[in-house]
Amino acid sequence: MARIKVLEESEATGNIKAAYDAMQRQMGFVPNVTKAFSLWPEVFDLNNRLFETVMLARTELPNPVKEMVALVVSKANQCDYCVTHHSNFLARYGIGQEVVQRLGADFHTAQVDARTKRLLDYAHQVTRHAYKVTDEDITALREAGWTDRQVLEATVVAAQFNFINRIVDALGVELEPAAAAQAAP
Repeated sequence: MARIKVLEESEATGNIKAAYDAMQRQMGFVPNVTKAFSLWPEVFDLNNRLFETVMLARTELPNPVKEMVALVVSKANQCDYCVTHHSNFLARYGIGQEVVQRLGADFHTAQVDARTKRLLDYAHQVTRHAYKVTDEDITALREAGWTDRQVLEATVVAAQFNFINRIVDALGVELEPAAAAQAAP
């Protein structure tokens, strides 16, 4: 599962057990990335709250766009685990298989509107060279129709997945068979 010990469902108690049970009901399995935080309950709880607040809650940035950002960031970081999961989430939002595959291969070739591609370019830049983001980059996002709140949200999603990708890859988190089975061919 990972390079470190994690709490499996049978070992979990308290808040961790409650979270595992909720994920089991919702997804049919407990994601291994969630288990990776299980030895540090305070961070486990914070990470789950952050994910729920940023990715699952309805915010000004539409949830499918947040998933596109997560996918583009994960692809840039070569995090196959997260690429698979966020490709699956996009499919659940009704994004077509060809669009999802192109987002995961080269988002510039995906059939998404120019406004969204501009935001994905920004997320990629935040991932690769955040220190090179300029006032002009933010102005271009505003000119494309994104609000400052939406730019903030995209920045937080990109930062969150840079964090998660590193945890997943450093700890050797493996893809769950259930997630692999959901993945498009």
